[in-house]
Amino acid sequence: MSGAEADESFVQKSSPGGPSVFRRMYRIAADREATVEEKIHRLIDLGRTHLELPYGFLTRVEGPDGGTIYVDDEEAPAFPVNATGARQRILYASGEHALLQAGETCPLSEAYCRKTVRREELLAIHRAPDAGWTSDPAYERFGLGAYIGARIVVEGELYGTFCFASREPRECPFSEKDEAFVELLTRWASYELERQRSREQIEQFAELVTHDLRNPLTAAQMSLHMADRHLDPGRAEGQGPHDDAACGDAPGADDSGTEKLGAHLNKVENALVRMEAIIADTLALAHGDQRLGPDDLEPVPFEAAAKASWNQAGREAATFRIEHDRGGSSTAGESPSGRRLCLLAHEGRLRQLLENLFRNAIDHAGPGVTLTAGRTDGGFFVADDGPGIPPEKRATVFEAGYSTRKAGTGLGLPIVQSVAKAHGWSLSISESTSGGARFEVTGVERPTS
Repeated sequence: MSGAEADESFVQKSSPGGPSVFRRMYRIAADREATVEEKIHRLIDLGRTHLELPYGFLTRVEGPDGGTIYVDDEEAPAFPVNATGARQRILYASGEHALLQAGETCPLSEAYCRKTVRREELLAIHRAPDAGWTSDPAYERFGLGAYIGARIVVEGELYGTFCFASREPRECPFSEKDEAFVELLTRWASYELERQRSREQIEQFAELVTHDLRNPLTAAQMSLHMADRHLDPGRAEGQGPHDDAACGDAPGADDSGTEKLGAHLNKVENALVRMEAIIADTLALAHGDQRLGPDDLEPVPFEAAAKASWNQAGREAATFRIEHDRGGSSTAGESPSGRRLCLLAHEGRLRQLLENLFRNAIDHAGPGVTLTAGRTDGGFFVADDGPGIPPEKRATVFEAGYSTRKAGTGLGLPIVQSVAKAHGWSLSISESTSGGARFEVTGVERPTS
């Protein structure tokens, strides 16, 4: 028996008595000809019919500036980040409720989903007025008398919710079968969205590496061709891949030949260094978000890691300071004046995160930038005195390939984000006290002794 046949048999045994809702769910989810979007729409309609609720919708929950959020409360300790400023955006919907349509957004504080995302189990309300919801901002905005939904988690991050609702309250509570149906829908959505994200990341990596490697590779080929022409002045025209005149050079045996040869070889070296950096960054990004377990973590003095990272990534014209609890600060070569911060982290990954933050600041704020790092209540920060990052671009900068520099790989900040995710940390961007960029890492654990 194949895996698909075994699954079908399990569904039939679990749901006797004809084509049950679970069997129909299975058939929709297993349809290889349908896209993820088509499956979601069909499953929403299946849920509306089974639950006898007119509205079905799948949401995306986003933090400030469109970033990912995590939930921080006792009911959901696995998602330790603040949801303040978050918004709900409806991605897929079915039904005639004006506010529950694809593309509609609202503050998460005014949505039923704000309570759904704070629970590991689903939220089911069959009579909202009787449950005390009439004065709730969500009830005032949407007027839903019945609601059932569960959160969607993708790669350890809160993605959104899968929900069904009606204006009218239900006579009876949701059954265990109803709840199991919604929970299975949510798990399926999590799985499919993870697969979709993985496919998109692979395609993005392929395009990024192909594009970024092509330019330095072409430059290296051209420079090697020109160097070869200087070594063999008698070579016939047209045998090489490029035209010499177009390159602003021609073969010859005069005194400047050695100098020109050296210049071409330097270009080859620069191109190879550039390709090596692209490959290293790509590999770091590919492996950076692999989840770290307790055995991978150790107490790491933040100041020592920051200074070691600065020694690798810093520039002579730039200044790096450590801010201490007592209000003072020290430069990279001075002794600390306050209590030291110690983190539970993978030291190599932590240094990788810090080095990329430092390089990013130097690349975008200039070689004379001043950077400051220090502790916060929930972790640490790195800030600079450069031009800063506009609020509307703060989510975009974490996209692989995004760079404001022609020579940039666009992988530095995605690497920072992937390392933070691997630790279970959250990363946010704000404005520093000097108007530059401030990167804050929260959710950081500290040694207990």
